[in-house]
Amino acid sequence: MKKTCILCESIKFTKQLEISIPDRFEKALGIREEKYSRKWVSCDICGLFYNINIDENQKLLNTIGDKYYEIDFGKINLIDRFNRLNALPDSKSDNFHRVNRIKNYFNEFIKRENITLDKFKVLDVGSGLGIFLDSFISPQWEGTAIEPDPIAYNHINNISKGRFRVINNVFKKEIINESFNLITFNKILEHLENPVALLVDAKTMLMNDIGLIYVEVPDLITYKHRDANDNILGSLHFNLFDPYTLALMFKKAGLSTLKIERIIEPSGKITTYGFATN
Repeated sequence: MKKTCILCESIKFTKQLEISIPDRFEKALGIREEKYSRKWVSCDICGLFYNINIDENQKLLNTIGDKYYEIDFGKINLIDRFNRLNALPDSKSDNFHRVNRIKNYFNEFIKRENITLDKFKVLDVGSGLGIFLDSFISPQWEGTAIEPDPIAYNHINNISKGRFRVINNVFKKEIINESFNLITFNKILEHLENPVALLVDAKTMLMNDIGLIYVEVPDLITYKHRDANDNILGSLHFNLFDPYTLALMFKKAGLSTLKIERIIEPSGKITTYGFATN
């Protein structure tokens, strides 16, 4: 296995979990159970988890493109899924707690820094169903969602009703070309082979007076507490983090860590989240 850790450049890894059955995304792409093998390994130095797949299978997964939502939700209409999640009681909603967590920390931060602006700008990267921004936007917050998937983009456009801007593209500074007080990556970075580069770009898009980055990722200890066919351990996730490796990733991107915490969400997901700044 030829691999170099993106955080510490180690070439030594230890297998933690072997998966012998293709997940629903792999099956949809024609990957069969016969001779199937996929492994989660950990870096021997920093502990970051990596998803190691057979080259031929990974090439197929890289072509999934706009088939993602068709496979993930099947015949479920995106607006139906959106409405179902929005209708969850606050106590059972991951998103309700996420919105409160971010707003509370941001408000504590500006109070501590003695910042008295009346309006702030947030960029949500990889907005998916748009649930986060739909709940987050308020008179205090001007929002932008960026989503590369055309199906999700159309859905977000419909539910935004002009309350926030929606961009159908990948996240690149030259595409957006403006600065923000807050940039959020909610369950996004685990889908990237090397997410550090994305954080480096995000760093350059933070406003000088106040700019925070929020990252939320599945925690690597999921492999000890959930079944091997759990979505968190699926084929579309390249990396799994914990508080230590998230802090290392912030440092690698040239960011200063402000807060990192491991939590169990109302859905039962084990998650690590963190705030960072320039």
